[in-house]
Amino acid sequence: MATWVEGVESRNPRALLEMCDSVRSSLVTTSSLGQHGEPLMKFLKSVLADEVHGTAEVLSFDTILGAHLDRMLETLLDPLNKPSELVNSHRAVLAAASTLQKQWRARFKQRYSGIQDVRDHTILATGRLRAVSFVAAAVGNGTSRWESTLGEEPPELDSSTQFEPG
Repeated sequence: MATWVEGVESRNPRALLEMCDSVRSSLVTTSSLGQHGEPLMKFLKSVLADEVHGTAEVLSFDTILGAHLDRMLETLLDPLNKPSELVNSHRAVLAAASTLQKQWRARFKQRYSGIQDVRDHTILATGRLRAVSFVAAAVGNGTSRWESTLGEEPPELDSSTQFEPG
């Protein structure tokens, strides 16, 4: 079982991010929740109960932002990631995800709908893209590119480096 399960129960931000990455990866690669179904449903039920009852344990906007919980809900609800045969447990996860997304939209309003803009601004201002700018294609040239604003070329990636999106 994944290492994030115990940390999710305590709502550890790092464990929540690992959960989101793991669930999203499983949905995109296999169109199933696999071993994530039960712990994910337990988490969604818990968070949804807190939202509905307004308890002190409701997740903050910063936690949702940092753990990419909004992205996980989007991936869960994306029709392209639905398995060909929906089992009851997957239906329950989809229903909980849809309700939770509606709750967060109602609570955070414009902030929730602009959550990706916040991430984009942060990565450009203080993240790994802070010294990089996009140069649009010149007329007739047809090639756009990213350039370092520091005047130096970025180091080449080691060919053995494995990149796994998450």
